[in-house]
Amino acid sequence: MSVNTSRTLYWSSTVSMAVTALFISQSNDFILVKTLAGTPSDVGVANALETAAFLVLSLPAGRLLVRWRTASIQAVTAAGDALLLAVLLGALVQGTLTVPLLWTLSAAAGVFAVAHGIASSSMVSRMFEESLLAKAASRRSALVQTCGIVIPALSGLTLEAAGPSPLVAAALLLASLSAVLMLRLRTGEPKPEEIDSDGAAARRDGDQGSPSRQGRGIVQGPRGRQLLALSAALLLSNSGLALGSSVTTVYENRILGLGFDAIGAAVAAGAVGGVLGALAAEPLMARISGRVLRSGTCAVLGLCVAVLWAAADTGELAFWAVAGQSALYGFVMSVFNVAIFTWASTAFRGRETPRVMGLLQTVGYGSVPAGALAGGALGDVIGPRQTLLVWLVLVLAALAVALLPVGREESGETPSEARGSEAAPAPGRVDRVADGGSRPSESPPARVAE
Repeated sequence: MSVNTSRTLYWSSTVSMAVTALFISQSNDFILVKTLAGTPSDVGVANALETAAFLVLSLPAGRLLVRWRTASIQAVTAAGDALLLAVLLGALVQGTLTVPLLWTLSAAAGVFAVAHGIASSSMVSRMFEESLLAKAASRRSALVQTCGIVIPALSGLTLEAAGPSPLVAAALLLASLSAVLMLRLRTGEPKPEEIDSDGAAARRDGDQGSPSRQGRGIVQGPRGRQLLALSAALLLSNSGLALGSSVTTVYENRILGLGFDAIGAAVAAGAVGGVLGALAAEPLMARISGRVLRSGTCAVLGLCVAVLWAAADTGELAFWAVAGQSALYGFVMSVFNVAIFTWASTAFRGRETPRVMGLLQTVGYGSVPAGALAGGALGDVIGPRQTLLVWLVLVLAALAVALLPVGREESGETPSEARGSEAAPAPGRVDRVADGGSRPSESPPARVAE
């Protein structure tokens, strides 16, 4: 298979998976809040079950999945998602869907999401050479966010007019298409042993030899300290985002009085901001140090949460307040995701890739179950709006961690010098934490930072 054909299949599957994720996210919110008249606790349990697998399975999965082609792994996960969607659609059509069944499907989807997250994080370095990694990361983020500009608004209108069944059916078809595209792409992807042998000569920081020594090496040296600081910030920010996500839909629908068409339009505004952030990421990374970028992102995220809380006092302007903070949130998260994606893809290589992905998924998404459960419980006890203030506190704690001086960037080097000294000796590798995705994220995060 030619390089151009492989990359065309890659970008096609990226779009297909992004649209599928958007359909699933919005239809599940609608089903819980409207169809099943769920409480904040119901939403929190669903979010917790969907992300519990990240806490339990990410680290061992990172060690196992290095042995297979990433396209093969994603084909299996897409087929699994299609099966789960078929069960959900059948239950909707027959009128047998219950909250416990939706929880069960969410938990099963989380298992597939773990494998998909690690595989998709490692795939770009196998499709693109190192010199193209930053551009590929920006383009990937821009594509995913562009899908979010139109899809949420259209799907919100569909939900209000026809309910969740059409969206679930569309997601089923797209998941099946994604599985077919990934099976086709499998033949154009390098074998895992070729990637490992290529990266073996470029390992740094004394991380030579056995896989077990490589695993210890990812938290040693300047890059290891940066990885630990990033992990701590992710732990706090994703816990807060999961907590807030458990009450956001209820807050916007029941307290602000927004319909799902308006909520979908606000999500679309976030996607516009995400596209602009993806386009701005590369020049910003060339001019701003990593610590400033991380701390600035956290500060703006705190502002976004504060605006969302204050929207309850804006009356008829509530929609514009929600849409505005959503756009700003999407911008800064997109910049953050592209920066982390590019940094990790050059700082860690070979067999380190899935291990780093497993670690980041464990602390990033593994923190979501507790955050989601706490958000649901707090939403029931103190109310959705007051729960947003707890989210704000966690974002400010992440800001404090981001301000800590760690790694080589704080020794006086320029951003480009720090990246060069940290990443220079190695060919391609790729990473992902949360991109718009996402979910985390592809995914985010519309709601949870990939």
